[in-house]
Amino acid sequence: MAFNVNRSAIDPYYRFKMPRLQAKVERKCNGIKTVIANLSDIAKALDRPPVYALKFLGPEVAASTKKLLNEAYRLELKSRAPFLMARLLFDTDILNQIGTYKTLLYHFLKDNPKGQRRFLGGIEELIEKNKNQLLSCSTNIIKKLYAENLVEKAVILEWGAKPSSKYINKSLAKEIISSCQPFLKRLQDGKEDASKGGPNDVVEVDERLLGITPGGQPNNDGIRGSVGNKAVEVEGDDDEINIDDI
Repeated sequence: MAFNVNRSAIDPYYRFKMPRLQAKVERKCNGIKTVIANLSDIAKALDRPPVYALKFLGPEVAASTKKLLNEAYRLELKSRAPFLMARLLFDTDILNQIGTYKTLLYHFLKDNPKGQRRFLGGIEELIEKNKNQLLSCSTNIIKKLYAENLVEKAVILEWGAKPSSKYINKSLAKEIISSCQPFLKRLQDGKEDASKGGPNDVVEVDERLLGITPGGQPNNDGIRGSVGNKAVEVEGDDDEINIDDI
């Protein structure tokens, strides 16, 4: 026995068909926001209030990140949660999934060295579980985590310095670290830091995030937003750069 989701449709051969979800990402001063453009049409097709659909789709658009983080703080699990997240969020498509869950992971891993180390332990377990597919990608996985600012340099070097049997077999841990040695060596020599960003990288900065008021007036911290015509001398260079010429 079947029921039509749209109760206004009395045709017995009617088949429910929800409109294709249309989502877009908008930039905000403090990050990004995911907007479902046709939420009202989806809610109408489901014959439910829009808030129901938004609540259901919340985890997919990272709308519940703050709630998860607050709950982790309440249960004092912030340093332990990354280990479980590595096991539950990723599979053999981890290189693409890191970008998908980057915002969620960043909130749990930022300024959390212990959580980052346990997160790497979860990655080791994932590689052990899918050894045939992921062992050869170990270097790319660790490099991706570092490039996305999810795991700090010091944590990666500490992880690579001493194989541990806490999460997986020690022999496999040595094998994973051994495959990552070229990247670890570049990281230790500082070459990877130089390639992480360059002078041609364009970064858009919101002045409010830096404590600078739009009109150039000093804020409470005494920071002035407008530099005027003052020439700025670049350290290590004899030339001076005028702000108006940039």
